[in-house]
Amino acid sequence: MSIVRGNPHARTVDTTLLVLTAGVALFVAPLAAATGTKGVLLLLGLAAVVVIAAKPHWGAYLYLLMTPLIVGIARNDSVPIRPNEALLGLFVVGVGARVVVLSLRGRAERMAIHRVELAILLMAVSASLIPLTLRYARGLPISADDLLYAAVLWKYCIVFRVFREAVRSPEQVAICLKLSLISAAVVGVVAVLQVRNLFGVPEFLSIYYDDPFSSDSGAGSDRGTSTIASSFGVADVMSMNLAVVLAMVAKGHSRSAPLLVVGCVLLFGCIASGQFSGLIGLIIVTGSVLWLGLHVRRLLIYIISGGIAGMLALWPVLAERLKGFETLGGLPTSWTGRLNNLQQVIWPELFTGWNWLLGVRPAARIPAPEPWREWIFIESGYTWLLWTGGLPLLLAFGFFVRCSLRELRAVMREAADPVSTVSVATFSWLIAMTMLMLLDPHLTIRGSADLFFPLLALSTTAPILAAAATTRGASEEAIAKSATT
Repeated sequence: MSIVRGNPHARTVDTTLLVLTAGVALFVAPLAAATGTKGVLLLLGLAAVVVIAAKPHWGAYLYLLMTPLIVGIARNDSVPIRPNEALLGLFVVGVGARVVVLSLRGRAERMAIHRVELAILLMAVSASLIPLTLRYARGLPISADDLLYAAVLWKYCIVFRVFREAVRSPEQVAICLKLSLISAAVVGVVAVLQVRNLFGVPEFLSIYYDDPFSSDSGAGSDRGTSTIASSFGVADVMSMNLAVVLAMVAKGHSRSAPLLVVGCVLLFGCIASGQFSGLIGLIIVTGSVLWLGLHVRRLLIYIISGGIAGMLALWPVLAERLKGFETLGGLPTSWTGRLNNLQQVIWPELFTGWNWLLGVRPAARIPAPEPWREWIFIESGYTWLLWTGGLPLLLAFGFFVRCSLRELRAVMREAADPVSTVSVATFSWLIAMTMLMLLDPHLTIRGSADLFFPLLALSTTAPILAAAATTRGASEEAIAKSATT
């Protein structure tokens, strides 16, 4: 929970945490010196936990700034988890420690479960507990893949909750948005350099980052996977942040010129991803912002101009993708391969008997029979919902979308900036994501989900909304007074 300036109880909690840290450091520092790198990492992790416990919104800042830059880093034998997972762990432990300390002092604020949070929990249960229980009851094996995939939505439940606990003021939301834009701009630049094969970026990514479909290093220069290690994730992150830029400029942000520069970088990054779904997402996001009635029509000329400039600068990437339509069937091989996987492997098992009703299994990939590939992935979002959790998960997703859209519309009407801005961006991306789920499971795509759920949390936290509503009320009262005088 954030610290309110001048709050003696908050200062007492901070002092308690810092004293505890100093005490623990007396034991950890010698351990760090004795064990080398691992000890240093342990000490740094402890320091990060304490800082986050004292200033939880700093954990949110660090998460939004760093996650897009490290989410694609490959695992290795010495480090069993990804750096972004470790970062999330530190964030959760720090926020949890603060809640415990406040509870022991009788100062904990009980935050009720929001209905959007309830919808996420329903999706998590439908994607994990129900299918795992059914497989166990049928005597079917439960693999490590099943357990890993079943945990994905629970991870985003936790992300949603800690952001609601950590970020508690409109000022903190504004900083979160700025950090997200900075990080996304870096991702976009790296994607452009990657597809243009400049400065050794493809080689660097191949060494340290995953290939999203084989889990081995193998980043190339045909599609921009950037630091997210997923071209789909790159396109989604660019679209979400572009929605933030559009909302900021439409609401009269005082520094529109830098925002437009960032917007151009995001457009270039989306084009560099080489994903047609990314361009579709951009169109839907822009159309959604226009549909909400925001005055961004004057920005269309900038968007179109930036898009044309990006296409010209990255024409080799687009030309390579367009060559796919020169096949005998008239469709790229990636599209026909995806359709063949669905028709020949996934749909036959899904629609055998009543599998579509309760799902097949949580694992969303199937061992491939061919020697040239290891896995067959489910490249259809709604098929993935039915495969994983059947009709319950599909209905839970529909409930989640409905609750979220209604809540975001209410926030747009009632809250002031920057909460209204983040709700516009989240609303626009939610519409795009719901449509793009026809193609891929964008709800849980790497990098994309790691940004979407924090943005959704920033739009639905009660103290933030209350502060923003107060700000709006004060502004309207001042305007009314000036009009009467």
